[in-house]
Amino acid sequence: MKTIKDFVAKINRMPLLAAFFLYQVLIVIRIAIEMGETMPAIFIMQLFWFDCVMMFFVINFKYLLGLKNKELPVLAFGGFLTYIPLIYSFLMNHKWHLNFINPVSFSQVAFDMLTLLAVHEYDWPMFPELLLLVLSSFAAGVILTSKPLKSLFAALVSTYSSFLCLGFSWVAVNPDHPSFSHLVSNFADHITYSLYYISFWTVLCVIAFWKEIANFIKQIGKPVIAVCSVLLFAALAEFLLFVFFKDEFFSIDYVLFFLPLSAVAFTVLCVWKKAWNFIFPSLWIVFISVILLVSK
Repeated sequence: MKTIKDFVAKINRMPLLAAFFLYQVLIVIRIAIEMGETMPAIFIMQLFWFDCVMMFFVINFKYLLGLKNKELPVLAFGGFLTYIPLIYSFLMNHKWHLNFINPVSFSQVAFDMLTLLAVHEYDWPMFPELLLLVLSSFAAGVILTSKPLKSLFAALVSTYSSFLCLGFSWVAVNPDHPSFSHLVSNFADHITYSLYYISFWTVLCVIAFWKEIANFIKQIGKPVIAVCSVLLFAALAEFLLFVFFKDEFFSIDYVLFFLPLSAVAFTVLCVWKKAWNFIFPSLWIVFISVILLVSK
C-alpha cells in the first residue's frame, strides 16, 4: 500500500496544468482512433464531452473528499480508461462508437445506470470502463485520504452523476433524433452540441475552481467592475457576432454563445493581468473552440 501511495504522490508532483494537457492528449488520440477524420465541430463536441466527465470527478474529489488542487493530477490518468470500450468492442468484433442513450422511461434510465450498461443492446462495451471508473476512483480516493467510506461515496457520486448528465440524450437538435427533449437552433446540429458542452464545461469549471476565480477577481482590486466588464465584453461580442451572421436566431443560440464568450472574456482578463496561477487551462480550450466554431 505504501508503494502505491508513493507512486500516486510522485504523479501528483505533476503540475495541474501538465496533468490537464496530458488528459487532453489522451482524449484527442482516443477521439481520432474512434472517429478518424471528422468535422471540427464534432471533434470539439467529443472533446468537451470527455472534459465534462473529468470535471465531475474533479468537483466531487475537491468538495466531497476535501482534496487540494495539487492532489488532483492523478485524475488525468483516467483518460486511459476511455480506450477500454474501443478495445473491448474490437476484441468482441462489435462495431461500436460513442452514442447517447435515449431515456425512454425512468425505469429504463435507472436500470441502465444500476447495471452500468452491462446488458445494454448497443452500449454494452461501456460496461468495463464504467466499472473500472468506479473501482479506480474509489482506490484513488482511499490512497489520497485513507477514508474508504467517503471515497466510495465520492466514486459513486462522480460516476453516476456524470453518467446521468452526460450518458443520456436529454437534449437534441435534430427532431428525428430520439431524445427526451429537443432544441430549436439556427446552427447546425454539431455546432449547437459543441456550444452546449462548452457551456456546460464552463459552468463546471466555475463550480470546481470557484475559490481560485474569486480570489483572482478580489486581487484585481475592483471585483464588481471586473465582473461587469467580463459580462459586458461577452454581451458586446455576442451582439457583433450575430450582426455579422445576419440571420435569424433563437433564444437558445444567445444562451449557448454567452457562457463561452464570457469564458473568453475572462481568459483575456487573466492574460492581461498575467494571472497564470489563478485560472484553469480549460478556458484556453474554450477560447480556441469558439474561434473554430465561428470560423465554420
